[in-house]
Amino acid sequence: DTWSRTPMMVMHRASLVFALALLGCSQALRPVARTTVARQPHLSMSRRQLATAATAAAVSSLPMPGGWRASAASNLKKKKALTPELVQILRVKESTYQETRLISSGKYKDLQRLNIKRAIGMMLENSELRERFIAASFYCEPEQIAAATQYGNTAVESLIQILEYFPDKLKVNDITPDQKKFVLAALNSVSRNIDSFLTLMPADQVKAARDQIEEENRLNLAELPDDVTLLNPPKVDGA
Repeated sequence: DTWSRTPMMVMHRASLVFALALLGCSQALRPVARTTVARQPHLSMSRRQLATAATAAAVSSLPMPGGWRASAASNLKKKKALTPELVQILRVKESTYQETRLISSGKYKDLQRLNIKRAIGMMLENSELRERFIAASFYCEPEQIAAATQYGNTAVESLIQILEYFPDKLKVNDITPDQKKFVLAALNSVSRNIDSFLTLMPADQVKAARDQIEEENRLNLAELPDDVTLLNPPKVDGA
């Protein structure tokens, strides 16, 4: 009996193994549930775009004086016409030549210019000189803006030094030799830095500004009575 049952047991075990194998295959062939991962949108940005964005973020975070904020914001939207800015800058240069001749010669016709500090104050305030430099600097090439800013700041600071260095009243006929030397050097600095600033401006715009000043001066002189002669006529080039 034992030997007769052996084949049956072997067959039974074989059937069981075969059934388990089929079960394993069916599990292996069953579709596996996939886990879907939401794909994030792919953002493509060039190096130039990255650099521009970084620069814009850096500039927007820089602390700027109130006057610079307003001027820069308006000029980034739209440049101001350049010629009017250059005319006012050249008028200051013209005034420095007049004041220089007045101090050097001792001749004076305008009582306002007799008071040196008052004349300097008029150059700064009437022309809004600092703002003119800021507006005009937007016409420079990008690599020249730093130099233009330096020239403009030096010109303005040279005038401010005259206001701050001397007492309240500083008249042409009362200044000492040392004071005279200081004032003349400061006025010369203004003129030189304006000239340097103008070299960074479009040449045709500078010429247009000079032509406008010369025409205005010609018309003003033509309106003077025949018996009136200016001792210190305005000349933008100081001749």
